[in-house]
Amino acid sequence: DGGDPLPVPPLDDGELIAGVRVFRLDLQAGTVDFGAGAPTATYGINGAYLGPTLRFRRGERVRLEVTNSLAEPSTLHWHGMHVPARSDGGPYVMVAPGATWVTEYDVTQRPMTAWYHPHPMHQTGRQVYMGLAGVIYVEEPTPPADLPSTYGVDDLPLVIQDRRFFADGTHPYSGGATVAMHDMMAGLKGQTMLVNGAVQPRGVIARGLVRLRVLN
Repeated sequence: DGGDPLPVPPLDDGELIAGVRVFRLDLQAGTVDFGAGAPTATYGINGAYLGPTLRFRRGERVRLEVTNSLAEPSTLHWHGMHVPARSDGGPYVMVAPGATWVTEYDVTQRPMTAWYHPHPMHQTGRQVYMGLAGVIYVEEPTPPADLPSTYGVDDLPLVIQDRRFFADGTHPYSGGATVAMHDMMAGLKGQTMLVNGAVQPRGVIARGLVRLRVLN
């Protein structure tokens, strides 16, 4: 048994405008109570922690409108997607606080699961640790009938993160804390497991074939 019920990130289908599917993403600061003794400062996309699941369709053109409401520069990178260099969202495309970056590209690859996250120079690990991450579904315009495809019911994204929390709710990347070089290079091993931003949640699913999209 786990704790609270398994949360499912909201599904963002975008808005189809003149043949282009538009997604509006806002990088925000927030707080979340992970049960560490005090609220933890977090980052999120369209919310306090993590981001929505973006559903792309093969053959469509997508437009990403990324607004940075943080107090520091950031980016969004579409990890695993086949995109032109100008749309990649790497460290050379920094979005200043208060600014919006708009990019478009065609979804050309076969159905798959990808993810998106910030990619600023020397700050990627910290900003992802703060909570900037989300899942991308690439699907056919008409999904195959033999695959589970009801989002949140038999087609579930699972964002799995181990986190190291201190008694006051902070973590190694909070508030300008100094992270050990080994931890920066090899990654932090945490004592608390989060699934979709919740501490060891409990999920109940229906019988039958279930598809799990795991982002570790």
